[in-house]
Amino acid sequence: MSPGMSDRLNSERHRTFVGRVAERELFRSALASDESPFSVLYVFGPGGVGKTSLLREFFGTCEEMGTVVGYVDARNLDPSPTP
Repeated sequence: MSPGMSDRLNSERHRTFVGRVAERELFRSALASDESPFSVLYVFGPGGVGKTSLLREFFGTCEEMGTVVGYVDARNLDPSPTP
């Protein structure tokens, strides 16, 4: 069975991803450690610097290492508490 369009796009994104070696190694070592070195890994930066691409790489790393992972895009969530 040939891969679907989504699989091919994800594969190409991964193939062309460059840089962020330190961040990727930090994440991989955190997943591999017996006790997580942090509770939250906050990814921030100006638009267009590759945050979403880095998170996709993290997602792939979780899958490679057998770690359960989910993806939540909260850009359209109201940041205010419900009254």
